[in-house]
Amino acid sequence: MAQVWSNDRIPACEHRVLINSKIDRYSMGLLSYAAKIMEPQEELVDEEYPLRYKPFDHYGYLRFFLTEEAIKSDSRIKAYCGI
Repeated sequence: MAQVWSNDRIPACEHRVLINSKIDRYSMGLLSYAAKIMEPQEELVDEEYPLRYKPFDHYGYLRFFLTEEAIKSDSRIKAYCGI
């Protein structure tokens, strides 16, 4: 969400965990979603960083995230709301 809010000034990083251990390990994702529209901050849109995302809602993006179109894309967020 920071990538959209910052209009690509804060890039998203890929996260992947690989465990080479014989003991069980557990992890938990702590995520937050808002029931409002997410859009780039107006102050972060200029000539160097033209608008790169359309406004979207978190829950719509979650529904899109595991679709075939999303999985095939290079960037799921750009496939969902990129300009």
